Amino acid sequence: MGCRDFEKGKVAIATLPNLSIEPIELDITSDASISKAFSAVQKDYGRLDVLINNARISRRALWQGLSLRQQYAQTIETNAISAACLTEALILLLRDLLTHASSSWRLSSVVLPEV
Repeated sequence: MGCRDFEKGKVAIATLPNLSIEPIELDITSDASISKAFSAVQKDYGRLDVLINNARISRRALWQGLSLRQQYAQTIETNAISAACLTEALILLLRDLLTHASSSWRLSSVVLPEV
């Protein structure tokens, strides 16, 4: 599970009993972080079985003092552009799974409430 804050990720994983999930530090707004996560997953696992983009930022979580334009720009950068960049980077790790899967796989987006 990609986590911007590794320690918070470990705490979140602890609330998911009976699942084998490992945290990996990942800030989707950073190309260097995405590249580091790709390398770690490739080295440790060789592939990725599922990719769920759930990272997001809301306008109310943004810093005080930003103009409306800056708030929207940062929101779109994080929620859309960064998620697309992460997907593009990690799609190679999903390639073998997609190649051997039936034609019934799909790509979808789901918005979950904040926790």
